[in-house]
Amino acid sequence: MIMVREREPKTIQVIGLVNRPDQFEIPPDKEVRLLDAIALANGRTLQIADKVHVIRQLDTMKEPVLIAASIREAKRGGPANLRLGPGDIVSVEETPLTFTVGTIQSFVRFGFSS
Repeated sequence: MIMVREREPKTIQVIGLVNRPDQFEIPPDKEVRLLDAIALANGRTLQIADKVHVIRQLDTMKEPVLIAASIREAKRGGPANLRLGPGDIVSVEETPLTFTVGTIQSFVRFGFSS
């Protein structure tokens, strides 16, 4: 008799200024990086959105660790395109600039639809 245990899915969550915020499964034997996670969420709602926080819970700490990242830096390659682990939360953050641009876009859309 062979017993195969069902493996618990390893997931990441992508939230914030993305087109499809959701939880995504990390495929077995494959790494997922910051830019991959944003692509899984169908990209950013505003292309100027650059500020990202990766929230990671470590077994050795009570409070989660907050890792600041930049999409612009991640696109340059290297360590800025962080490797994500199971349970990580990727949050594309709103800034004063993204808030202002989003508000202006809403007014322009509203003006043309009226």
